[in-house]
Amino acid sequence: NREKSCSTKIRRYRAGVLKQKLFVMMFKKINFIFFLFFTLLFINAQDNRKKIIVTNDKIGFEMSLSEIFSPLNNDALIQKIKKAETILKNLNEVEYDINDLGNVEMFKIDDNNLFGISIQEYDEKINGDYVNAVNIKNEQVYNLFKQNFPKAVIERQTLKESINGLEFLKYYQKVDLSIKKTIYNINYNKLFDNNIELIILMSFDDKKKGELMMNAFINSRFKPEKK
Repeated sequence: NREKSCSTKIRRYRAGVLKQKLFVMMFKKINFIFFLFFTLLFINAQDNRKKIIVTNDKIGFEMSLSEIFSPLNNDALIQKIKKAETILKNLNEVEYDINDLGNVEMFKIDDNNLFGISIQEYDEKINGDYVNAVNIKNEQVYNLFKQNFPKAVIERQTLKESINGLEFLKYYQKVDLSIKKTIYNINYNKLFDNNIELIILMSFDDKKKGELMMNAFINSRFKPEKK
């Protein structure tokens, strides 16, 4: 009886060990399947995120945005425009028409780091002096932040800067909302000889992401206009 009892215990122990090994093997297999599944998802996501090429034949403009940028979909853009229009209507200033930006393409790294490109016609004979118009818009940007964040410390500078041999009007604005929160706004404006205006807009709170935007613009190309 003792031998049978011992034999039974040994068989149960071996069966338990076998079950444990099978469980571990199954667990490893399941983990591997999940790992493979998420790896494939990651690969597919990477494949779907391709570089963005922005071009305009009228000014011979070409710019490449890396995979970190994604286009701002129309619904999100409309919501941001409506929100901006509501805020701007509260300003006791010259009315700011969002449509003045013309054909805007917006891209984002995330919701707080945005990059925009606007290309439209501008005729000084009709619309007035271009530099003066740009300065008015920049002043409105300053007043927008000053009115909505009265305690903010704002630094700003207007200057000329050469990008790829072309002279741009540059507006730089740094808004310190608090010790931990700073917003940077940088605009580049240029009026080409064929009355086409190019505006590059950057708004970011992360300097490294701001550098990615700057590098994208600095590395852009301008080809001579075809006649």
